[in-house]
Amino acid sequence: FTVSNQVALSFGIVYSKKKNLRIQKIFDLPLIVDSRFLMNYSYNIDKQIKRNTIIDFYKVINKSCGKNNNIYLSLSRFNAALAKSEMIDKIIDLTISLESLIEGTSELRNRFALYNAWASEKEPNKRENIYQLLLKLYDARSRIVHGSSADLNDKIIKPTVEKWQDLIQIAKN
Repeated sequence: FTVSNQVALSFGIVYSKKKNLRIQKIFDLPLIVDSRFLMNYSYNIDKQIKRNTIIDFYKVINKSCGKNNNIYLSLSRFNAALAKSEMIDKIIDLTISLESLIEGTSELRNRFALYNAWASEKEPNKRENIYQLLLKLYDARSRIVHGSSADLNDKIIKPTVEKWQDLIQIAKN
């Protein structure tokens, strides 16, 4: 299902194909949603996507989550960033989504931006801009959660709001 170009599924299904196709397992991907936001959109199943593509997608998620439990948290917070209506909540959730993939606590701001820039962009000459944008995201989240400001026009938060779609694409990558 898609909302605009955003994917936000709260569950996964693993199918078994022995004689007949049947559901083998259903598992939850925690999704924190603002239902007022979701009611304003119509949902369509993309007819170009084949059933096996969806099955394979969830196999990858299941396998990845088996190797690293933080992926569930990352997916959950990414979905929440897509689904919430308040920009402040979106900034917090997107940052947590990306931060949960970074191990350790030392120099977290720098590693957050550096590692995610490398993970999201193949071309080295584009990574610097992504790195700078991710630093701004991290700073905006810090400004919000540490109580300095929750004003979208704040000089630290505003650049993140202005580049929100770019940040979503970085996180998707």
